[in-house]
Amino acid sequence: DAPSKVDGSAIFASDVRPPGVRFARVALPGTFGARLASANRAAAAAVPGVVKVVDIANAVAVVADTTWAAINGVAALGATWTPADGAPASGETIAAAMRAAAAEGGGHVFRAEGALDRAVEGDGALVMEYEAPFLAHATMEPASACALVKDGVAAIWSGAQTTLAMANAARAHGLAADCNVTFAGGGFGRRAEADVIAQAVDIAAQMPGTPVLLTWSREDDLTHAPLRPASVSRVTAAAGPDGLPQALDIAIATQSVTRAFSSRNMPFTSGGDGDPLNAEGAIHPPYHVPNLRVAARAIETSAPVGFWRSVGHSFTAFAIESAIDELAHRAKADPLDYRLSLLKDERRHIRLAEALRQASGWSGGSPAPGRGRGLAIHESFRTLVGQVVDVSVTGGKAVKVERIVCVVDCGVAVNPQQVKAQMESGVVFALSAAMLGEAPIEDGAVAVSNFHDYPVALLKDTPAIETVVIDSREPPGGVGEPGTPPMFAALANAIFAATGERVRRLPLSRAGYSFA
Repeated sequence: DAPSKVDGSAIFASDVRPPGVRFARVALPGTFGARLASANRAAAAAVPGVVKVVDIANAVAVVADTTWAAINGVAALGATWTPADGAPASGETIAAAMRAAAAEGGGHVFRAEGALDRAVEGDGALVMEYEAPFLAHATMEPASACALVKDGVAAIWSGAQTTLAMANAARAHGLAADCNVTFAGGGFGRRAEADVIAQAVDIAAQMPGTPVLLTWSREDDLTHAPLRPASVSRVTAAAGPDGLPQALDIAIATQSVTRAFSSRNMPFTSGGDGDPLNAEGAIHPPYHVPNLRVAARAIETSAPVGFWRSVGHSFTAFAIESAIDELAHRAKADPLDYRLSLLKDERRHIRLAEALRQASGWSGGSPAPGRGRGLAIHESFRTLVGQVVDVSVTGGKAVKVERIVCVVDCGVAVNPQQVKAQMESGVVFALSAAMLGEAPIEDGAVAVSNFHDYPVALLKDTPAIETVVIDSREPPGGVGEPGTPPMFAALANAIFAATGERVRRLPLSRAGYSFA
């Protein structure tokens, strides 16, 4: 597919142009759970270029000869909405509920070994609480889909991550589905959702024989697409005389992605406290700790949540690898050697850690003033990834990321160049989120709308990324997501090494840090 992407001929969902295509936009609720109260359909229909105004589930669509006419038609609707019952969602209220739930404990116990309650009693226990915010996907191509209903078939074009959404959208109208998966201008879990596809089919079903291309604006996408769940991970650790942890109690509070996704996209609902995605990455840490408990609670909220690149690993890796780093510092031990002492007989992890040492030139000793190195190691989707980040911090809290080294053991690397590309992609994706990413919830809505208030890392913020692919004979693992989780902790650990400030709440910009 490289030539088509280079010369611009690659077809993304936004590029689909069947003969006679019309363009649609939708008026969407202003807050979570709001219901349509009124809309001036006649005013929208009178806008030059508008072909039809269509009522769909809790929204109004305007179909036009051009996208600009559709945009003006939606503006002319002047849609109003009745807010959902109850107090509007607030990010701070949700965060407080998660902190309380994590401190209280309980929920579903995924793992329990040893006499943990006795092991973590006493003044010597270290309690560390790590917070991760709601995150948007912010794909470069906003959500879009094209649909044509004709002769009992719904032909659908979309950069979907699964054809299930297409099939379900057609089935809802008693139609067969002709699924056409285009390229996607970024997915990251966003395009596993059925929302825009279902709307496109709903509109096309009311205009048989006319293909309709529905595209959400970026503002629509950032404010209405499901978010990466927020979380609080409370890690209570007790160390032995050698400084190594004898007990870890990991209590997580977050939102159940499985429950949220299934309720929107499936004929059934599952998930809840026992959703393994709530704690994935923490349930089976590679570190050998004799007393271990991992539990999670699902906090219900009206804010929609969904799959986000690496799902639960994106926040459990931050918590686990930050906590191990804190324990190493408390023990006055080198962070890499400390990890190796906990890996025991984890052959693949030990090999990865040593390869990371060699590739990064890791060595003990205090960093130069204002400079720091941080590392993290995490396994997800049967792939091990280790990362070392070098930073310099100047002018107070201006961070220059000087170097990133990434070592990956994904089993047999079928296409090593693709593995490297995916690792670099995951690193940059996480670098943005770790430093800047947050989709705040205020008054029942997402309080960001575009890249001016949901910034991402720019080219100047990202150094060359040195990726080493280990020659492994293990079965192939995933590579699209595992490059993301370690970066959150590696960057935070590097900033701690440079400044002495331990940041436990993401994004780092909340603590005043920014890219230099």
